[in-house]
Amino acid sequence: MSYRPSDYWDALAPHHASLENNFLDLPGLRRIVHHVRQPVLVVGAGQGLIVEELLKRGLQTDGVDLSREMIRYARSRRGLTLIEADARALPFGDGTYETIIYATGVIDFMGDEELIRASLNEARRTVTPGKSPAATSTLQTSGVIRRSLELK
Repeated sequence: MSYRPSDYWDALAPHHASLENNFLDLPGLRRIVHHVRQPVLVVGAGQGLIVEELLKRGLQTDGVDLSREMIRYARSRRGLTLIEADARALPFGDGTYETIIYATGVIDFMGDEELIRASLNEARRTVTPGKSPAATSTLQTSGVIRRSLELK
């Protein structure tokens, strides 16, 4: 029996509603939403909690997830149409999005530096060049910009 990377998330999907607002949660998103520029892509959108909140705020937002079951639940629970995609091979053109949000469970669940590098490089390709000063400051403070540049 072969293991697919989405098997864990497919198995979690029926229980996800009870824990989805615990990590990158709505209160956390609401604190940073004024820095978010559209169009927005949520990678690892799960059942659409973050996508739904951004849409309610009038932001053009798409969501992708690797798990078919999470996508199915996003449609049945929230009426959202998410795209099945791997963070390492996003089905979008260069510079399509102004903001990319990685949900909890994407990068932080990867144990392989090559997978992390591929995902960050794909985000770099898909996001519009240039960042807002607030986003740049946040990324530099956290070390993400420096680290992601080193990953090349």
